[in-house]
Amino acid sequence: MPDALSPWEQGEDQQQRYIRLLELRCELLQREVEHLRQRATEQAVERSSVHLPALHELLPLSSPEELLQRACAILQRLTAAPSAYAVRLLPDGSLEVFPEEALAHARLVVEEGIMDWVSARGIPAVLPDLFSSGASSLLIVALGQPGKPSGALVARGISPNLSGETFQGELLSLGTLVSVLLDNVESARLTQALQEQLHQLRRQLQHSEALATLGKITGIVLHELSNPLQALYSHAELIEAGVGNPREHARLLLHELTRLRQLVSELRQLLSRSSVFPERVPVDLVQLLQRTLRLLHPQFQRDGVRIHFEADLPHAVVLSSGGQLEQLFLNLFLNARDAMPQGGTLHIRLRSEGSDILVECADTGEGIPAELLDHIFEPFFTTKAHGSGLGLSIARDIVQQHGGSITVSSTPGAGTLVRVRFPAAQTVGQTSPPPCESSSLPSSAASS
Repeated sequence: MPDALSPWEQGEDQQQRYIRLLELRCELLQREVEHLRQRATEQAVERSSVHLPALHELLPLSSPEELLQRACAILQRLTAAPSAYAVRLLPDGSLEVFPEEALAHARLVVEEGIMDWVSARGIPAVLPDLFSSGASSLLIVALGQPGKPSGALVARGISPNLSGETFQGELLSLGTLVSVLLDNVESARLTQALQEQLHQLRRQLQHSEALATLGKITGIVLHELSNPLQALYSHAELIEAGVGNPREHARLLLHELTRLRQLVSELRQLLSRSSVFPERVPVDLVQLLQRTLRLLHPQFQRDGVRIHFEADLPHAVVLSSGGQLEQLFLNLFLNARDAMPQGGTLHIRLRSEGSDILVECADTGEGIPAELLDHIFEPFFTTKAHGSGLGLSIARDIVQQHGGSITVSSTPGAGTLVRVRFPAAQTVGQTSPPPCESSSLPSSAASS
């Protein structure tokens, strides 16, 4: 029976599921915003093309500054105004003005409620310019929804005889299109920021899963260390008491010390490449798999799981970094063990296929129902009573980062087969060595 989750693990599991829910909602929202944004743009372009073909100049622009500056130029051409500026209301309540030298005038237009009044009317307006000397007028085109202005286009110094109704259709089209395009730019910025946050979140989750794998291996190693340490202590007590043959005790002490040194060496090799952005170096998959299986063998033996490892190549070199492949195969092997709670056999075969290296991991466990097989690579999907559900999702990411692929096939009640394919960094002639050398794995781990 699986151990009960600790409060920390329960909180971690809830947090991960909440994050996944946020990811799904963000994705749906992004699609809906994109659809509405595209439709609004099409409608605005349709309306504007009837009144002012020059508005098509605005469509390829991707920054608010460029967009508003070009809109001001169009407004000047339309009204023969000597100058024009654009003002935006930012979420924090501050003003953004293009060009900046019009900031003082724009602040008065906003603070005196003129922009709100024009927006509430829903149509452009020509008003006396009370904030400048001389008998000149302002033409104001509000941006945003009627009664909810997000900014305005302002033409200064126009003739007092000019009526807003003269160019009402063109001005409405200009204001509508600029408003839609500004929303598009802001939506694109927010979408990009969201994607970056989700990417960073996924990297953090991958790191968390790596730590979880490390915790599992640490538990196994600590369990293995306790046996030789207890033996060392017992033999030391016998030597101190003068019981038995000192030479025999010394021989057994040396044997246990050798076991300890080997365990520490295996753990050191497993964790030696742990930098975040390391350079990729050649890694021999044959040695990596043997080293990983040696580490897991005692625990698997206690769980009644036999290991059969077969390598059709003496060496199989791929480019890897950061201990990612160790994490990948540790997760796959531990998943296989979990699928065989009553014991069984884990078959691992490494062979070449064309220019690729293929690692096949087959267990004799419970298998995966067909209706669940399509979901196993989804983040947070799990059939276990415990666990994050990130293991296979991260495994696929690791394999794809190495230019490879991973597939899973399963028959309920008969077991699961995982195939991992990598491009070879070095082609080595195929030979027919024994399935595993005695120095690589314990004999009971080399075959069933």
